[in-house]
Amino acid sequence: MTINRVDTTLPEHGWIPFYEELAHKLLNEGWRNRQSELVQMLKKMKGDGVPISPFVDGLSDYIDPFTVFALFNYQIGWKKRRKVIKAFKFSFNIGSGLPKRKPIVPDLPGIGVGFFAWHDGIKGDIDTLWDVFKFVVGLNPFDESTDRGKLIHLINEGLGVKAVGISKLTMGLYWVNPYRFLHVDTVNAIGGNDLGIKATDGASYLQCLERTRELVQCPFPNLNIPIWVLDERQDAPKVWVVCADQSRLAGDFISKRYFIGWEPRKVDMSSVKTREEIVDIYDGLASQLENFLLKMEPGDYVITPSGKRDFFYCTVGKRGLFFSSNDRETRREAHWIGGPLPKDALSSIPWNNQRSVFEVGRTDQRNEFLKLIGRNDLIENA
Repeated sequence: MTINRVDTTLPEHGWIPFYEELAHKLLNEGWRNRQSELVQMLKKMKGDGVPISPFVDGLSDYIDPFTVFALFNYQIGWKKRRKVIKAFKFSFNIGSGLPKRKPIVPDLPGIGVGFFAWHDGIKGDIDTLWDVFKFVVGLNPFDESTDRGKLIHLINEGLGVKAVGISKLTMGLYWVNPYRFLHVDTVNAIGGNDLGIKATDGASYLQCLERTRELVQCPFPNLNIPIWVLDERQDAPKVWVVCADQSRLAGDFISKRYFIGWEPRKVDMSSVKTREEIVDIYDGLASQLENFLLKMEPGDYVITPSGKRDFFYCTVGKRGLFFSSNDRETRREAHWIGGPLPKDALSSIPWNNQRSVFEVGRTDQRNEFLKLIGRNDLIENA
């Protein structure tokens, strides 16, 4: 199966080139055989005032590559994290630019940064983690063909390390090869347990990845965008249905990351603030336009029918309303996550509703959709 790239010039994906380059440098520049030198480099950074975790103080001659990544992927705040990333860029001579915003990746808590425990088998555990790292970084990010048996074996070996569980290990896999792997936890748009598969070992984890690819039609890095947008909200996301000109859905909506407002007078409505302003411009569709222009918020889910049988779904992006001068349309940013999925899977949704933009207001309807896409954490009691 071919995996599509994401646009790494966009701020939400700007972290990917840096992470990928660091992973390949650790692999290809012989750092596995230079671990003592790597430890000393990290200690020097900390001595020079770089806010690296105190975990490095206890290191002797060994360190694994996932722990190296963990040193700037734990909960220390974006300003401090950026200083660590900047120090890594200088020390490893990384050509990729610094991420312009906090990377949309899963973070470790402040404790438990290391991927290995302090015990007599430390060297063997670190060798195991390097073996896992070598294999997963060496995989082509855009082609899923691989030695499945070997990958399952290595993941199981990694899970045998005392300080590593399925959540922590798959977090590391996502850091170093985000197109091929996904962190299995509740911070994903689709988590392992929500797929009807409990990821406990290498085989069940790969089943989670395969099932996720069946449900979504986008690269894995896109899956986490709605989660981090939603994290900034205090309330639960709404669910909307937006009906549009279906002939344009696949070509325009998904590839260009937006969905349009059907404003027949071709007037720029991107700056409206109240319903009264909408009525002054166009009274006939005031309720629908109010939903689209004013009531939708970043992180909300949007379902869009595609013909008679299928639908796609997305989340509303952070970017506000904008007007396309070429097409004379007021638009909203959308992050398309999944589809086409069968309408039959959402039997309670009123697909024959004549309104073009309406909220899925009933709790049972909303829960049906959230369960389908694996967001059981957002389901409310009826």
